[in-house]
Amino acid sequence: MNLFRYEMFKVRKSGHVGIVFMFFFVLSVLFSYQDRLIFEDEDEYYYYTYMRELAGKRTEEKSAYLREEQNRFSELKKEQEKWLDEGEVEAAVQIGESLRPYQGFVRAVQREEYLKKNKYDAFVYEGGYLRLMDPRDKGNRMLLLFGMVVLTFSLCSIFALDQERGQEMFLRLTRRGKTPRTRRKLLCSAVLCFLSYLVVYVPQFYVFFRLYGLDGAGELFGCLQPEGWFGWFGSGLPIWCWLVCQYVFRLLFMGVFGGIVLFFSARLKNVFLTVISMSLLTLTAAFFYL
Repeated sequence: MNLFRYEMFKVRKSGHVGIVFMFFFVLSVLFSYQDRLIFEDEDEYYYYTYMRELAGKRTEEKSAYLREEQNRFSELKKEQEKWLDEGEVEAAVQIGESLRPYQGFVRAVQREEYLKKNKYDAFVYEGGYLRLMDPRDKGNRMLLLFGMVVLTFSLCSIFALDQERGQEMFLRLTRRGKTPRTRRKLLCSAVLCFLSYLVVYVPQFYVFFRLYGLDGAGELFGCLQPEGWFGWFGSGLPIWCWLVCQYVFRLLFMGVFGGIVLFFSARLKNVFLTVISMSLLTLTAAFFYL
């Protein structure tokens, strides 16, 4: 048998990595699943509808549309004040129903002002993109910790299993039992790390793509009006490029954590102790990160 296939065979049979991936993939789907758009409040919904209406390049027609909406709301407010002065509360309340989108409209106007001030030329709704990419988002933090758990269970037996079963010395005596076998173990670990990454993040991206799509992905990231250092770094990149950078960074983080798991697996020489140690490390990270 090919040495790489042999190492994968040991992990698959002894570490039950297939069952681990299946179990955590189901959990990842349940965690990320969302059958429809859910907004934090009514204002966010109306803001979303305005941004969908304005989506695309900033034009004079869209500016005129916002001015017309501003005049319409101004007339409604004047009419509501008139009814209140006359004591017609019920009529004022009915007009108030027509004013419900106003706060969402104000945010759309503020976005236009931001675009003009910073010389960006496209309206792009930021809700989906920022929820998908922002490392400060609680959902992204949970998925990162979730990936650490998947890596712990999928990589814990890579080096520890042979030592735990007393086969390490015997295998080292074979022709390819030392350096080539270690390299194949590392290659096997890289494959498992990438599969763990897919298990965690594919459901999240699929849900995002189904609900929001990739509208405006070719525009500059600054069009989303991000805040803080997250917005400053890479604001001149296209949105799709920033999206790729974020997913590459997450893959690199999982690769580093996978290396830590392998280090503990080789040093502790016991699968159970490796799982316990990495679980404690993950819990500590969760305490400070969430």
